[in-house]
Amino acid sequence: MPLTKDNISGVILAGGRSSRMQFENKALLELGGKSLIAHVIEGAKPQVAQLLINANRDLQRFNELDIPVEPDKFGVDAGPLAGIVTGMQYSRKHFPEVKALACFPADVPWFPSDMVAQLAAAMHAESTQVAWLCTAEQWQPLFSLWSLSLENDLLAALGDGLYSPMALIRSLPNSQLNIVDIAPGDFANLNTPEDLAKARTQLQARNGGH
Repeated sequence: MPLTKDNISGVILAGGRSSRMQFENKALLELGGKSLIAHVIEGAKPQVAQLLINANRDLQRFNELDIPVEPDKFGVDAGPLAGIVTGMQYSRKHFPEVKALACFPADVPWFPSDMVAQLAAAMHAESTQVAWLCTAEQWQPLFSLWSLSLENDLLAALGDGLYSPMALIRSLPNSQLNIVDIAPGDFANLNTPEDLAKARTQLQARNGGH
């Protein structure tokens, strides 16, 4: 059965500590008059049937976004794999029709509007269980699509102390989606105050200089 928007849920991974942003919660920092995560929601929501935020602090502020918020249960060192498992478990509990989970990092405000569809097509064409994205410049494993059938594999990895999404992806039947032609600012990862300042300049360019 092909994956479509109707059987794909999404999780925004906002559980990190933001150490390079002076431990401020970077998902809630302002970019163009709204929070960084609001940009992610704007790009992600049209691509999936349901959307969840995985966050481990400032939960009340995230709740104001009108998107369900779930902390993970694996500790501060478990990283994004913990958020992916949390998204899988939430989807399985609340949306039995969902077959796969799309992931979006909370610190990357802009990405293609058909990205999830492209990942789903790659998974279907190659009969794999996880698809991940690679741009012209770097791997983007947190932009990925995971079959919910992988939940036990992720739980086992976390139990073994394997916290790297890329290492786990490499151990599974996987599809790599290469995107070369990207819009200015797409996939810009905002880790530092300098990154955020650059994104504010890029936002003006994306808005036609206004």
